[in-house]
Amino acid sequence: NAGSNQIGASTCGLTTLSLAANIPNSGVGTWSVQSGAGGTIQSTSSPNSLFTGVSGSTYLLTWTIANTCGSSQSDVLIAFNQNPDTALAGNDSTICASAIQLGANIPSFGTGFWKSITGTGIFSDTLLPNSTISNLSAGIHTLVWEITSPVCGSSYDTLTIQVDSLPAVLFAGNDQTICDSTSTV
Repeated sequence: NAGSNQIGASTCGLTTLSLAANIPNSGVGTWSVQSGAGGTIQSTSSPNSLFTGVSGSTYLLTWTIANTCGSSQSDVLIAFNQNPDTALAGNDSTICASAIQLGANIPSFGTGFWKSITGTGIFSDTLLPNSTISNLSAGIHTLVWEITSPVCGSSYDTLTIQVDSLPAVLFAGNDQTICDSTSTV
């Protein structure tokens, strides 16, 4: 018995783990890598050997027990699931406009998307790190850039945009032409 598959969230961010094969009653056990690049078994004859691989890679290992009467084999699947990239939403901003182009990081692993927590606004494309958000009203808008991975959860960063109102247009009266020094404005 090569042990249970190790493919879930418990392997997120790992590149080394302990194998869990049965101890042979008779004969010698040997680990081998059947598929997956860059995997190393520390001690091929130890049922509980450490196995090291590459983040984001999946491996098929075989535990073979052989004695004078023959051999038996069992396989185990190992997936070193990759955590999502750290989300970086960009710098908080104060603007005097109703739209702004955002500047989050582009994930090398995971899927990024924008969402609005408070305030108004319409994203040009929630999946683009450099999306434009428009129709912002005066006030504070809180946005989140989140990067998710299929197995290992998500990373997020918050961005605050403060939209200041433009000052009111003042009217000081009509233009006047002054011909002497005693005119009243």
